[in-house]
Amino acid sequence: MSDVTELIEQTRVALERAPCQGVALGYQRRMLALLSERRERAFSARSPGAHFTASAFVLREDSAPLAILHAKLNRWLQPGGHMELSDLSPLDAARRELVEETSLSRVEALSCDPVDVDIHLIPARGEMEAHEHFDLRYGFLLRGDDTAKVNHEARRATWLTGVELERWLRDPSIARAYQNTLALLRS
Repeated sequence: MSDVTELIEQTRVALERAPCQGVALGYQRRMLALLSERRERAFSARSPGAHFTASAFVLREDSAPLAILHAKLNRWLQPGGHMELSDLSPLDAARRELVEETSLSRVEALSCDPVDVDIHLIPARGEMEAHEHFDLRYGFLLRGDDTAKVNHEARRATWLTGVELERWLRDPSIARAYQNTLALLRS
């Protein structure tokens, strides 16, 4: 099986195993349809309208999540980005993006399955039209003490607690993925 065929299959399996309820169930259906229709083109950042991404909800042992201030969107988000045809799976893509954006290496996946799926709109910027990111989200735990060092894609990284965490969790999409990751950590 070619790497691209493997990535397509791993993405299909991940989508089918994702814990989806409510709005996420509709996202799951749309994501499976895109994968079926576009196959490898669904992973191209130039694919019109929508393409796949993977992201990492990283928690410390005290449950504080890591957020990065995204340089282009100017929003506090979880690390993540475009899946690439060289990725073996969505989980590998999430881990790659996490390491690229934060240099954190002492992390372990809490599960091989996504903690959540989400579809969100990315606004038009420059020559790039508005489009949707079909995001498979994975939960990770930071083991030990490691300091995040952001790359050019982020302005800052911080572990959220207190009021900052409450503010971040006002976004229902973020709250859903965080709660699912927290449940995995506690199980």
